[in-house]
Amino acid sequence: MFRLILPITLAFTLCFIPLVQASIGTVALLKGQAEVERKGVKGQLHQNDEIFELDVVHTAPSSFIKMAMSDDTIIQLGPDASFKFAQHSDEGGLRQEVFELIKGKLRTAVHKKAKDGESIKFGTTSVALGVRGTEFMANAYMVKGKMTTDVLLLKGKIAADASQLGTAVKTFDVTEGQYFNTTQIAQDGGLQSVKTLSGEAVQKMLENGEAFLPDLMDAKGVLQDLGASLSSAFGQMGAGVGAGIGAGIGAGAGLLAGAAVGVLGAGSDKDESDKKDSPPPQMEAQPQTQAAPVVVTKEIVTIVYKDKEGPDPVDIREAKEQRKRMHKENRCYYWFYKVIPGSFTPERFRRERDCDEYEFDL
Repeated sequence: MFRLILPITLAFTLCFIPLVQASIGTVALLKGQAEVERKGVKGQLHQNDEIFELDVVHTAPSSFIKMAMSDDTIIQLGPDASFKFAQHSDEGGLRQEVFELIKGKLRTAVHKKAKDGESIKFGTTSVALGVRGTEFMANAYMVKGKMTTDVLLLKGKIAADASQLGTAVKTFDVTEGQYFNTTQIAQDGGLQSVKTLSGEAVQKMLENGEAFLPDLMDAKGVLQDLGASLSSAFGQMGAGVGAGIGAGIGAGAGLLAGAAVGVLGAGSDKDESDKKDSPPPQMEAQPQTQAAPVVVTKEIVTIVYKDKEGPDPVDIREAKEQRKRMHKENRCYYWFYKVIPGSFTPERFRRERDCDEYEFDL
């Protein structure tokens, strides 16, 4: 009797072993904060976390995330963006992928060209993009109470489906260097608003791999001159503004760089976020368009932005008060300011170093 019951019990138990869902990518780089909405539950994302089908990723203001997919596609999101991995399968060795940009700034590079039978689509509320092997940028944002979409193709080819715009032209091909805004296409009723960026500007955008597309339409619904905006931005970079971890183009403005400006000192245990990818400590402020130099003396660190001075931040003030104990424990830090890709406002970060590496403390 016992020999009959055992196999039946095993068979019954195996029926309830859950299938493990395979990840479709990972978080390759995260600056600032991001969260993932998975099966109705939200949680914080961290660098090296896995991404799964149907995940919705949200970035916080002044944040940036780069995700590396299993098929070598790279997806980057700027500040305050929402993006859904609606479908991602490879049954029979053929990719079937659907991505949705809900809002914000997107830059993606599909490195493996789609072959016959494969489908890779990126969409917003106003346009669907079918890609093969492509690098492009897109924005989704509100203008006068309605969602609009910008698209700039840097490399490859896109088949755009704009049938939901209600124009006579339902689908059209986008070639390298071309860009458009869906609201403008709807207003024109045709493709005359599809513009072409200069080859030089396209090349510079390709070279700045973490740059984003500025919004093509302002809050009043007026189309902006992309070529002029980028020329101004590249001119600023040529003047020495473009060095650093990564460059980002913010809404309605020029190219912003993630250059660090450093202050050295001993610190406390607080504010431990963003320790990875540490740049070397710097003693002097580097030129930036958004912030005046950081003034460093042995007595005080004064941080000046837009001609406004303020007291030391709390963690720096605590570090000064506890410097003797910190030195004994060999826990020293330096602070620096940088602009997150896609943002305008400098963010403050802290890095840890051995105390012997510092020439002096604050």
